[in-house]
Amino acid sequence: MVNSLIMVGRSNKEGLISILGKPVISYVIDALRASDGMSEIALVGPGELDDYSFARDVDLLLEEGEDDTENAMMAVESLGEDKNILMVTPDLPLLNPESINNFISHCPA
Repeated sequence: MVNSLIMVGRSNKEGLISILGKPVISYVIDALRASDGMSEIALVGPGELDDYSFARDVDLLLEEGEDDTENAMMAVESLGEDKNILMVTPDLPLLNPESINNFISHCPA
């Protein structure tokens, strides 16, 4: 099983852009959910992400810290340091489960 981490920073709002009436990040979350062996999905970002409907589609919503390193470490601690974590950006509307599965299958266990 693999956990995933999506980081939406203060300056990285591309994932909030709407395509066909849906935020780009929702396409990313859908692809992660539909992939094989995905366990938990964590989203790290500004507190206002609570207001978006996609916040209900993740397992863990963490308010961002001072910088990306702190955000990543906070997520790793929350997801479990002994687990594999796939980090993805929130601005990949064409991400699909097949690509995720293929990538994970080529990663060492």
